[in-house]
Amino acid sequence: MLLTVKALQGRECSLQVSPEERVGALKRLVAERLQVPVEQQRLLYRGKALA
Repeated sequence: MLLTVKALQGRECSLQVSPEERVGALKRLVAERLQVPVEQQRLLYRGKALA
């Protein structure tokens, strides 16, 4: 599935991930693409934080 991730600074990227992908793996992908450290990320989906 294709996810679009938007950072607070206005940057965004699209990531191709499988539905079985864990949140930790997604955060590592975001860190690689947007250079935002995993520790500083808070991923939201429909207003709810992902663990």
